[in-house]
Amino acid sequence: MKTKLEIVSFMRQSLPEKVLPTPFLERCSEALDNHELIILLKIISKEFQRSRLLRFQSVIVDQVDNSRYDLNQWLKVLCYFQQWLDKSSSQAPLNEMIDYLWCCENTPAGSCFSLEELLKSMLVEHGFEAARPS
Repeated sequence: MKTKLEIVSFMRQSLPEKVLPTPFLERCSEALDNHELIILLKIISKEFQRSRLLRFQSVIVDQVDNSRYDLNQWLKVLCYFQQWLDKSSSQAPLNEMIDYLWCCENTPAGSCFSLEELLKSMLVEHGFEAARPS
């Protein structure tokens, strides 16, 4: 397995600074383990390749600013969500994933559980209609 430094270096080489500014990349590397960083790279890369994503930091920070959950929790839950999609051989746009997480947060139980627990519960109970075959 690659070291965190190698993963961060690869991310820096793979994505333009405007998409993932270095200070924000450093924050992500502090919040996530190596495996989660690789998943985050996958999420950002697929959106960037589809020309849907110009600034990952602003997309995420806008959500975090209006959320009871912090940046670390948002990053980790996005990684979990992507793993869930991968296990079901599915994919979804980042904006659909974020919208679903907002629905999770705004459920009546939203203040009682972690964002990841809410996501797991919602996926079991309701599925994710925006998921498409890979």
